Amino acid sequence: MRVTPKAPWHMNLDFPTSLELSPPADVTVPKTKLKKADAKQLDENAAAFDVEITPTAPGSKSFSGTFKFAVCQEEACSPVTETITFSVDVAPSS
Repeated sequence: MRVTPKAPWHMNLDFPTSLELSPPADVTVPKTKLKKADAKQLDENAAAFDVEITPTAPGSKSFSGTFKFAVCQEEACSPVTETITFSVDVAPSS
């Protein structure tokens, strides 16, 4: 999951950036609440989290969650809480 602000905005590194996921019942996610320290990238250009999943069966897997971050420009900062949804297609193992 990645957020990349458009100029003149940049990520606010002081904000408690986080990603919280709700996986489907047939998917194991080792950590559903990710904090700043878990970010793959967290700098003024972007915030990115890698999420490891282990499905128990093939098929489309739907996730939901909340991504919290803040972006700033010279005059002001804006905290953001985004509700996210996405799907991952899992192929049968060969």
